[in-house]
Amino acid sequence: MISSILFTYGSVSLVYFFYYILKTKYVSDTFLVYFLVTIFSSMLMSTGLLIEKNRIRKLAELKITRKELSIVFGNNEKAAQSQNRTAGGKLKMSD
Repeated sequence: MISSILFTYGSVSLVYFFYYILKTKYVSDTFLVYFLVTIFSSMLMSTGLLIEKNRIRKLAELKITRKELSIVFGNNEKAAQSQNRTAGGKLKMSD
């Protein structure tokens, strides 16, 4: 999504440069470039939003799964203590 915004700002700045600073005589071509840039950046932004929507949906599903697993398997601290592990997750050296 950020690439769409950066592309749009760069391209519109270029169109602004041609139209207002250089005062080009090819006004119709300048507007054509502007419209094509707008269409392309809109499509790029829509694609980014769809990808982000799917990512958020998968993260929500993962959160629900983790909650269900914690309910099924109980408290994780008891499991870590039964395997001779410290709070940092490293194995204790025992003889």
